[in-house]
Amino acid sequence: MVAMVLTAATGVQAFDRNRKGFIIGLGGGLGFTSYQHEEDWGWVYETQMDTGDRKTTVAFATDFRIGGGFNEQFMLYYENRVAWLSAEGDSAGGSDVIAAHAVGLIGFSYYLKPITPTWYLVGSVGTSSWMEPFETDGDTKSGFGLSGGAGYEFARRVSVEGTVNWGDTEKDECKTKAMSVLFTICYIWY
Repeated sequence: MVAMVLTAATGVQAFDRNRKGFIIGLGGGLGFTSYQHEEDWGWVYETQMDTGDRKTTVAFATDFRIGGGFNEQFMLYYENRVAWLSAEGDSAGGSDVIAAHAVGLIGFSYYLKPITPTWYLVGSVGTSSWMEPFETDGDTKSGFGLSGGAGYEFARRVSVEGTVNWGDTEKDECKTKAMSVLFTICYIWY
């Protein structure tokens, strides 16, 4: 299967050091995530909202994208940008767990110049999720998410990015609102 994909990509001149065509990108870095859990307890005649304190913590960032460049300045792709953090867990009775705040779906990059070095803008719109992936009874909340920021490609395929992820997630009357500010180093095969 991998051989077929690589053979097909070679046939369309992917990975030829031009932004136009098939792309795959990976990134990693650090940042901060600010989040707040809310729980809605509904009774017949009364609704009570239990809002937890807003917490801010250091996060490790990962970024994955796959798609294509229409020309040397515009790329459109599937993207998943995730902030990994230690957070107060929903499923572990309030003790700290590893949580993931993810934002992505449809993403874009617009490079201000067709050659390196250049600044560029990034953004994505789609879904957001808040999950506890390493807990056996971990919860996953989903909802709407946005991401935006800027980057600087200082060498062909290698760049640094600063982004803000925002997500409003919900499941079974429990909500988590989160915002992450992330700084990543990215490598995009094109």
